[in-house]
Amino acid sequence: MFTSILILLILPLLDNSNFIRGTKFMIFYQGLFWFFIIVVCCLGWLGAQPAEPPFILISQITTCCYFIFFILVYDLGYLESAIVKANN
Repeated sequence: MFTSILILLILPLLDNSNFIRGTKFMIFYQGLFWFFIIVVCCLGWLGAQPAEPPFILISQITTCCYFIFFILVYDLGYLESAIVKANN
């Protein structure tokens, strides 16, 4: 649980490579953001469910998706900056 809160505090430090500062123009990030919102809502719903076999597996998968989001955001900043710089 501490790691999930700590990674939210570290997130602004990961955005140093991004040429675009607003997410309005980051097309890939917008889709990834809505995926993250869905994962957080699923984790909230799964936290209210009893600890039974189908809910345990689903919560483990969505927890992995939660942490993968932060890895993808870091890599996506480099990718979209390279795309913007190549088009200029």
